[in-house]
Amino acid sequence: MFKLKRILTNQKGVTLIELISVMSISLMLILISAVGLSVFFSKYRELNTWVEMQRDAMNCLSTMKMGVPVGTQRETEYYGITNARKLRLIGALYGSGTGTGITCFPPISDMSQAIDKSQFFFDGKAVRVNYVYRGVQIGSPQYLFPSRDNLDIVELQNFKITQENSGTEVMVVRVDLTARVKLGPKKYRIISFSTRMSRGL
Repeated sequence: MFKLKRILTNQKGVTLIELISVMSISLMLILISAVGLSVFFSKYRELNTWVEMQRDAMNCLSTMKMGVPVGTQRETEYYGITNARKLRLIGALYGSGTGTGITCFPPISDMSQAIDKSQFFFDGKAVRVNYVYRGVQIGSPQYLFPSRDNLDIVELQNFKITQENSGTEVMVVRVDLTARVKLGPKKYRIISFSTRMSRGL
C-alpha cells in the first residue's frame, strides 16, 4: 500500500507554461515551413514558365526550318525553309536584305501545287504562319510564338530575317528572335535566339 501511494504522489504533469512553449515552437516551425514551401513553389512556377517559353521559341524556329505540316495524316508534307525551291523575304524595305517574315515556295509535284507556299511572319505581337496547300489557303494564320494563350506573358521585342548570302536569290538567312517573358509582378527575363537556315540545293 505504501509503494502504491508513493507512485501516485511522484507522477509529474505538464505545466501550462510548458504546454504554451511547445505550442509556440510548433507554430513557429509550421509557419517557417509554410513560407519555405511558398517560396519554393513560386520559384518552381517561374522556372517552369521560363523553360516552357524557351522550348516554345525553339519549336517556332524548328518549324520555320523544317516546315509546317500540311496535308492529311496519310499524306503529310512540310513547307519550310530547308525544303523550299524558292525563298522571298517579307517586309524588306528598299532591298535592305532584312525583313519581318519569309515566304517559302515548296517543290511542285503537280499543277495543283502551283500557288502553294508557307509564310512565316511577325504580326506585331507574335510569329505566325499561313500556308496554301494544293491551291487552298487555311482560314487564318496560326500562332507559332508565343501561342495565343501566352500573349499576356510574352512580349516579342524583335523578330527579323536577314539574307546572309550574296546575290539576288535568297539561299541562306539568319533569324533573330528576342522576347521578354513575364515571370511575376515586375519580374522579367529575356529569351534571345539567332540562328542560320539555308534552303536545300
